[in-house]
Amino acid sequence: MEPHVFQRDGVSLRIEFQGTEFGWEGRLFIEGHPTLQVVRVLNVCGLSKGQARSTIIRGCEAMAANMLRPEAGDC
Repeated sequence: MEPHVFQRDGVSLRIEFQGTEFGWEGRLFIEGHPTLQVVRVLNVCGLSKGQARSTIIRGCEAMAANMLRPEAGDC
């Protein structure tokens, strides 16, 4: 799958997708943030490749919004 790139509050974010033995994994990279966040979707959910991608994107976008809040601290 092609990476998904988006902006939130002037910060660039990139999600890279990787198939694994259990399903799909999305790795969220946030510009200027020292850590990598991972979202996994299991094969047992019965999702198509496109549905897995959409699910990972929604999860990563929600996680990024939470992490970029000023009151989120150094999480």
